[in-house]
Amino acid sequence: MKTFRKVQALAFVPSEDVITGFEMIKIESTDKSNFFLTYVEINYIGPIKKDKRSSPRFPIEFWNLNERVKQDLPRTNNNVESWHSRIKSDTRHNLTVNKVVDFFHLEQNNMETDLLLLFSGNQLKSVSNKIKKHEEKV
Repeated sequence: MKTFRKVQALAFVPSEDVITGFEMIKIESTDKSNFFLTYVEINYIGPIKKDKRSSPRFPIEFWNLNERVKQDLPRTNNNVESWHSRIKSDTRHNLTVNKVVDFFHLEQNNMETDLLLLFSGNQLKSVSNKIKKHEEKV
């Protein structure tokens, strides 16, 4: 479990230090973690081939959050997922041109309302205390 948490923390390490951090985690880990660490290395760090580290499936720059945190930018795409969940499941399965047009009209009205709230100095939604505490920990 500690190895998993340490690997998660690599997302917040400066990009140029991720490989060094991963190597430290590998040294400190138990044999139980080998399968997991091999998976992470192949997909997120880059496996070593012929004494040279090759490119990972997902480059470090894609998943590393260090700069986003330093710039106080969102770490997730929750706003996109929230928007997607507003599309009712029955609408997604039985899409017609009319339904799509109606949905976009509704979305446009919602966005214009949100913009009016923002421009008038109001907040859109309050963040729950649970999320605030989690954000402060990170």
